[in-house]
Amino acid sequence: TSGIFLVLSRILTLLKGMDPDARRHFWDLVRSLRDEGKTILLTTHNLEEADELADRIAVLAKGELLLLGTSNYLKKKYGIGYNLIITPKFEFITQFATQKNDLIAQVKDLIHHVEVDAKTSDTVLRIILPYNESSKFGQLFASLENNPSIEVIY
Repeated sequence: TSGIFLVLSRILTLLKGMDPDARRHFWDLVRSLRDEGKTILLTTHNLEEADELADRIAVLAKGELLLLGTSNYLKKKYGIGYNLIITPKFEFITQFATQKNDLIAQVKDLIHHVEVDAKTSDTVLRIILPYNESSKFGQLFASLENNPSIEVIY
């Protein structure tokens, strides 16, 4: 097995300013190297990036290893749940504020221990879904996707 070791400190600094398309291409490159069996050591402050690209995640603070595990292991042990983001389709923006309480009730009918995220705004409804109720997510997503006025981001 051959390996590749890259020191990209200056290049990685540039990743912060990457547009979404360029970031996707970089992620595709990392995935293709991983799929070829290459070992990749990637440092990032972006948890979404670590979640998407890493088989295992290590969390370091002040030079000490605090946590090590798969993304799912760390989420279940230390996380609060999955983020469900609901936004209105453009033509329904004005009605969305009055529709939010109905959407929250719809989610709570299927998944009882949900939490509305403080980052919810007039045009974005953010709900935290608990890990232990993931078996109900398929039914929830199907019911939300039947609503023609919203877009659902899992």
